Amino acid sequence: MKTLLNNKIKKTFILVTLFLVCIAFAGFADEAIYIDANGNVGIGYTSNLNGELVINGNVGIGTTSPSALLDVEKSSTSTTAANEYASKIVFSDTGVVTGGSDKTYGLNIDVDRTGPTGGYSYTYGIYSDVDADDAGAGTSRAYGTYSGAMGADYNYGLYAYVSDTTAIASYGIYSYASNSMGTHYGVYSYATGTTAYGFYANVRAVTAYSFYGEHGKFYNADNVGIGTTSPSSKLHVNGGDIRVSGGSFIDDGTTLNVPDYVFEDGYKLMSLNELENYINKENHLPNIPNSEKIKENGLNISEFQMKLLEKIEELTLYTLEQQKEIESLKSEFSLLAGKDIEEKNLLDKIIDVFK
Repeated sequence: MKTLLNNKIKKTFILVTLFLVCIAFAGFADEAIYIDANGNVGIGYTSNLNGELVINGNVGIGTTSPSALLDVEKSSTSTTAANEYASKIVFSDTGVVTGGSDKTYGLNIDVDRTGPTGGYSYTYGIYSDVDADDAGAGTSRAYGTYSGAMGADYNYGLYAYVSDTTAIASYGIYSYASNSMGTHYGVYSYATGTTAYGFYANVRAVTAYSFYGEHGKFYNADNVGIGTTSPSSKLHVNGGDIRVSGGSFIDDGTTLNVPDYVFEDGYKLMSLNELENYINKENHLPNIPNSEKIKENGLNISEFQMKLLEKIEELTLYTLEQQKEIESLKSEFSLLAGKDIEEKNLLDKIIDVFK
């Protein structure tokens, strides 16, 4: 019994000493310290301790004037490259689960907020404000949130689950990037591996958008596939149509061979007899791919449009030539008609003489 009492006194003495030291540095000397009969400690609390350290008031680590329930402040002047942490949580869970659902959290934040009756209300589970100096000669990087995940069957650097049937809008990730200089990324993703997704979206809703953008551009340096995971062109659409409403497809023309050469001197235009013989033999127009080649290689719309324009221009030349022939025939017909009239008038005069 005496030994048990001595152990309890030692425990109480150690706890009192420890928390007096904490108080000296953390800035809650004005709070009352309470130790119950079981050795539980409360600062500002005298009941319902339940084996926990309970503190009523702000706690400061690195500051004597904490402005939040937990205020951690640290300054460093180190010039040696190293990892420095204002706060660090290390948690190891080595328990092996044989069934059910087991979740391990390094940090769990649960925030409840009653909505406003006017104005705006902002509630943050985690709010990060990072300010880094880029004045030096080296390269600086600032991360509002940096997450690394590895070793599991499914690894998520960032996992967001948002579900609210009454919300006006819900965002799994909302990003705002603004500055007057440099390049800014609302979301920057780097993924490597056998199969890697820089951005993966599985959206299920009455009106669902895997990607929705306003007032910006979409840039991708590699191929983009819609309906295919192995695009072979800058834009590869598989299994659907491409529709443009209120606009058009525009080629910048830098690689187009516009067939103005058809109207240049020296262009060899097939005669109509040659063209007829070619069509009878090949079953398609000259310089136009046949159906087999189109099925095999596909159809380059811009190039095909230029070839069709070539045929239209050649058709224009044929029409102009035919018009010249028509005008020539009309002149010859007029001459012949005039001679017929003269011969008819002479015949009428002869008939009148013999009457």
